[in-house]
Amino acid sequence: GTNGHVNNSHLNVGNSMAITAHGKLLVSGWNGWDYKASQYTLEGALEANWTVQPAERAASNRARGIIAREDGDILLLGNTNAVFCYQSVRLNFQGAFEYQASLPDVGSNHYAENILLLPDNKVLIVGQANGDAYIGRWNADGSPDTTFGTNGGVQIPVLSGSDFAFRPTLQPDGKIILVGASHNGSNWDINVIRMSYDGVLDTSFDSDGIAHIPFSGANDYGLATLVLPDGK
Repeated sequence: GTNGHVNNSHLNVGNSMAITAHGKLLVSGWNGWDYKASQYTLEGALEANWTVQPAERAASNRARGIIAREDGDILLLGNTNAVFCYQSVRLNFQGAFEYQASLPDVGSNHYAENILLLPDNKVLIVGQANGDAYIGRWNADGSPDTTFGTNGGVQIPVLSGSDFAFRPTLQPDGKIILVGASHNGSNWDINVIRMSYDGVLDTSFDSDGIAHIPFSGANDYGLATLVLPDGK
């Protein structure tokens, strides 16, 4: 780049990166109403002929994660209000559209926040649906994994207000940890959720699989977790 940075008018917001099997740097995000992705050389040169806008136009199409597969294909994952769902878009290494799929209609107030690539190349996506914390899982090819939860997703009410899952983490034993925030009617508290690899709440964790932590009495948000070698 120039003095350590690169400007790109194609993306208003870039929030996820991946390195491809061909040694290129991908950045995904959104611009206005559309999913967007750009490609750079590892030296920071923007490849102007490689820009993609794969989602249909509607309010709040947002790519929240990008994965470069070993076969060269690329997965963009996020949410679209065009059909009120979490969505995956698969591209080939040249940025051409190949496939698009959605998790079931999750109603209003749905926002994708983060993704996690799993050891078997499946992908978790977390955020909010219908005001509750939400987690969905995709197969490696970008299709919904219907063996996870109900038709590929799990909606998790924590408190009676608005709930979010912000980041997923995988324990060494394969259990999934989600951390986020829940509104208690006055402010935001941290929430922590644990479930099995197949999307079932783990009742050995805080009796129902869900821990609600009013930490400071003000607004508290759980944004990241660290799983220790002993599983704690």
